[in-house]
Amino acid sequence: MKKHGAEFSVNSLIKDASGAALIELSLLLLPLTGLMVGAVEYGRVFQQFHVASKGVTAASRYLARLDTTNLCPGPNWPDADELADAKDLAQRGFLEQGSGAATASHILPNWNNHNDITVVVSCADNTRDGTTNITQFRGPAGTGVIPRVTVSTTFTYDELGLFKFIDPDGVTVRASHTELYIGG
Repeated sequence: MKKHGAEFSVNSLIKDASGAALIELSLLLLPLTGLMVGAVEYGRVFQQFHVASKGVTAASRYLARLDTTNLCPGPNWPDADELADAKDLAQRGFLEQGSGAATASHILPNWNNHNDITVVVSCADNTRDGTTNITQFRGPAGTGVIPRVTVSTTFTYDELGLFKFIDPDGVTVRASHTELYIGG
């Protein structure tokens, strides 16, 4: 079959490469853009987890260094002010003396509620081994128990940008750290 003086056949269509690069680019551009945006969003979620993890680590270490006469914590250790200071330390990154703590900004804008942070103080067995006379942990000698402070948090990261349609409720970020009492 001839069309306007040129031979038209299936073989000529297969061998014709004009516009092929544009079609290949258009087919690959959407998936590659999705991968790039996904990598950026994953990095942002990982950054949220990393900051929260460092915050709860700092809070648990702060509580583990407080002086207490109550070697196996009772209802009064840590007290409400010490707990509030630890939660501020986790969420703001520093302890602020005086009235400035209420106005200092949070490290993560979506992690700003003290109720998102849980503090559990429990007692770990630290009795001496009968044969070797060695305790499992360093700590107060002869007490048999040693306080263990666990600070944990759970909050929602909902700034997913283009991936909001995948999970409209956001990603749940969880972090926890346990520290043995070391005293002040």
